[in-house]
Amino acid sequence: MLELAGGALTGRVLRPIVTAAVKRAALLAHAAELGCALEDTVAIGDGANDIPMIEAAGLGIAYHAKPKTIAAADAAIRHGDLSTVHYALGLGTNRGDPV
Repeated sequence: MLELAGGALTGRVLRPIVTAAVKRAALLAHAAELGCALEDTVAIGDGANDIPMIEAAGLGIAYHAKPKTIAAADAAIRHGDLSTVHYALGLGTNRGDPV
């Protein structure tokens, strides 16, 4: 997050800085907290700092991503929005309707 003061950006970045390692660790921690096997997780990202998280997930999805991220992912969304993931997982539409 970027720091604001008096309605203007200060040029400082607020903590915590979310690195590739932090993203991967968050995925692992949330899966463990929920008692969820990693093969049952989904991670979505667009840049190189998402690659470790995408590789750790059961299904790694590159979303409008850079080439290196696409190469690391199991699937890629190049067009459209995240509702594509909803359909791909067999969850129907955003309204909860069946596919």
